[in-house]
Amino acid sequence: MGLHLGVTKYVSESEGDNEQINKIFNTSLFLMMCSFVVCSTFIVIFKDNISQFLFENNSYSVYLLAFIITIPFSNFLSIVDSVFKGKKLIGLVTKASIVGTLFALICNLACIYFWGLQGAIIGLFAIPIFASAAYIPYLKRNNLKFNFRFTKSLARTLLSIGIVSVLAGLIQQVTLLICRILTIKYFGIEGNGLLQSVVGLSNNYFTFIFVTLASYSFPKIAGLKNNDDLVNHEINQNLRFITFIMIPLIILVFAFKETLILILYSKDFSIVESYLKYQLIGDFFKALGWVFGLWQIPKSRLKLWISLELFYNFSLITTFYLMVNFVSKDLIDYSIAYMFAGILH
Repeated sequence: MGLHLGVTKYVSESEGDNEQINKIFNTSLFLMMCSFVVCSTFIVIFKDNISQFLFENNSYSVYLLAFIITIPFSNFLSIVDSVFKGKKLIGLVTKASIVGTLFALICNLACIYFWGLQGAIIGLFAIPIFASAAYIPYLKRNNLKFNFRFTKSLARTLLSIGIVSVLAGLIQQVTLLICRILTIKYFGIEGNGLLQSVVGLSNNYFTFIFVTLASYSFPKIAGLKNNDDLVNHEINQNLRFITFIMIPLIILVFAFKETLILILYSKDFSIVESYLKYQLIGDFFKALGWVFGLWQIPKSRLKLWISLELFYNFSLITTFYLMVNFVSKDLIDYSIAYMFAGILH
C-alpha cells in the first residue's frame, strides 16, 4: 500500500510522543490487515488464473496460497522498519536486518539441502517471516504496543501518501516497460538484454544512495518540516554527501567499466561501455533530483512530487523515442535520454 513513507514522516514529526507514535503504528497495522484481506481473497479466488498467466501452468497455484502467508509478515516488516527509521534508530534497523537476513539464509540453505528446488521456494517464503521476527524483541523496548485501534484522520493521511507512493512506483515501472518495448521493436531481444545490463549496472551501486537517503536523510528532514532554515541546511549537507560519494564512485565505475562488465555479465556486453558515460551522468543528476526533492513529502507537497515524477518519466520516454526515430537510431539513445531527463528533473 506504500504506507512506509507516510509512517516514517509522521513518526519523525511525533518524536518523543509515544502515544501518537502508537496511534500511527496501530493505524498502519489496521490498514495493513485490510489490504491483506483484500489481496488474499483475490489470490484465493483467482489462484488458478494467476498461475496460468504467470507460469502457463495451473500447478503453481499451491505456491500462490503459500505466498499469502508471507503477506502480513512482509507488510508488518515494512511498517515496523518505517517506525524505527522515523524514530531515527538506524543502528537498531541495521542490527535487526542483519539478524533476520542471517536466520533467513540459514533456513533457506537448510530447505535447499533437504528438499532441493521446492526447498528453495519454501526458503523464499520464510525470508519475510524471519526478517519480521528479528524486530519483535525491540517493540516492547521502544514502547510499541499492539491494539489495532483505527484513527480515521491518520488513516486518511497515510493512505494519501501511500497511494501517491504506489502511483510513483507504477509510473517508473511503466516507463521502463515502454522503453523495453521500444528497444525490442527497434533493436530486437538482444537490444533488450543490453538495455537491462545498463540499467542493472546503475542499480548495482545506486541502491546505496537511495537507502542512505530513505533511511537517514528523509526521517531527519521530516522531523524538521516546520524549520525551513534547518531543512535547507540538511539538504545542503546531503548535496555535499552525494557529491563527495558519487563523483569518486562514478569515476571508479567508469575507469573499471570493462572489468565490471566482464564480472557482472560477459564480453558479449562490451558494447555498453560507450553507453556508460551518459548513464553515469544521468545517475548523478537523478541523485541530485532526489536530494532536492527530499522536502516534498515532509511538507505534504504530494501533487508536486507526482507531477515531477510524471515530468521525469515523460521526458525519458519522449526523448528516447525521438532520438531512436529521428536522430542516431542507436541503443545508446536510451542512456542519452536518461541523462537528459535527469538534468531536466
